[in-house]
Amino acid sequence: MKKPSNNSLIIILIILSVLLGGGISPLAKTALKQLSPENFTFIRFGISSIFILPFFLKQKTGIRKELLKLIPMSLLLTINVLLFAYGVRLTTADIGQILYVLVPIIVLILSHFLLQDKISLPKLLGIVLGVTGAFLVIALPLIEGSKFSGNLFGNLLIITAIISFSFYTVFSKRFQKKYTPIEITLVASLTTSVSMLILSIPELPKFINQLPNLSNLTIFAVIYLGIGGTAATYGLYQYIMKLSSATTASTILYLQPLATIVWAYFLLSEKLTTGFVIGGLLAIAGTIIVTRYK
Repeated sequence: MKKPSNNSLIIILIILSVLLGGGISPLAKTALKQLSPENFTFIRFGISSIFILPFFLKQKTGIRKELLKLIPMSLLLTINVLLFAYGVRLTTADIGQILYVLVPIIVLILSHFLLQDKISLPKLLGIVLGVTGAFLVIALPLIEGSKFSGNLFGNLLIITAIISFSFYTVFSKRFQKKYTPIEITLVASLTTSVSMLILSIPELPKFINQLPNLSNLTIFAVIYLGIGGTAATYGLYQYIMKLSSATTASTILYLQPLATIVWAYFLLSEKLTTGFVIGGLLAIAGTIIVTRYK
């Protein structure tokens, strides 16, 4: 059987990541109806760590002290997922996902200031388009006032989460020179799990009482998000960056909202508003210009 070419493999990984990641926002919103953000994130990343561990142990690198250097960077991901959990609980799943198309734009801006990368005029146009679209989506609660327009505070929490994830992306690409995608993903999962366990201690008695009353959908959501929405999705993101570039990996971010819309429609009965479509298209268009223009 002929092995797929490198480009074909990257395309397959991108499609798989889009399909798996499309359910993150809708399923997270579903699970957060019964679980606190801290408990939800702890279980999600605890499952992710358990799933990744066998793959890590199969590597020849083994456990080494240098892995501790990944913890500060991993805390950026921890901040991202916790703020995302708080934000998506308040706003809609569609908005929670569409705002993440801003990551490549924010990464470009950070690279300009941190790495002295130049921003060309077309890329500047892409930034303007993307940011304009994002501001429109964020302000939808003030503009439309519909239940499908989300929540202003929730939208702002997600934007803050996205900024944290953008820093994580910038540093993550640099760490790939010394660490494998599995090492980066495992340390990020373990760091987040331990952090959330500490934050969950005050709510532990309440959480234990909740366990027998968790719905089947909540249980499915947490297990799926731990394996498919965390271990697989973040691992694939790291592998795609390693095989190609952060630019290629960012393709996931503007394709994923399409999958999220389908997930959100069937799970949450969410509908698209005119403002969401216009703002989303502007954000996606800006991201495409930023990531595709050389």
